[in-house]
Amino acid sequence: MPQLIKHGIPVTAEDYIILEDLSALPDATLPLLVTLEHLRQQPELLSRAGPLGVRLPADADVSTLQPFLVRLDMIALVFSSFSDGRGFSQASLLRQKYNYSGELRALGDIIPDIVYFLHQCGFDSYGLNDDQSIEDAVSALQSFTQPYQESRRHPPLFRRVQR
Repeated sequence: MPQLIKHGIPVTAEDYIILEDLSALPDATLPLLVTLEHLRQQPELLSRAGPLGVRLPADADVSTLQPFLVRLDMIALVFSSFSDGRGFSQASLLRQKYNYSGELRALGDIIPDIVYFLHQCGFDSYGLNDDQSIEDAVSALQSFTQPYQESRRHPPLFRRVQR
């Protein structure tokens, strides 16, 4: 189980039950994390009472989530390697084009060095491997006090500076 940072704070336990097998659905009120294929195979998952999240691999097209976005409480974008930047693009598309306002979580090969940049693209939580320093990742969120470039979280610096 990865270490988890939510909204800049280390969390000791995973909050979603990761579902691998559709035949053993847990209590309908428990938070559930499924794959996109699970949603397609069992659309009744969308009517569950509890929070629902989906895992999306780096090579997936985020537009396939569009019919489900209003029901998804969390989208976990899976980075296959730390050098794979597709998750940044997926997050930006979900936030800007599809106006997704739920939780975005980065999972997979996440290194503390990129956590700040993930945050700028709209991620709210980050799953780190057990061999990584969660303290370094939390401090990385404070790497820059005044980013120059525009992001989901900040207008560009020239618009924020009073002249």
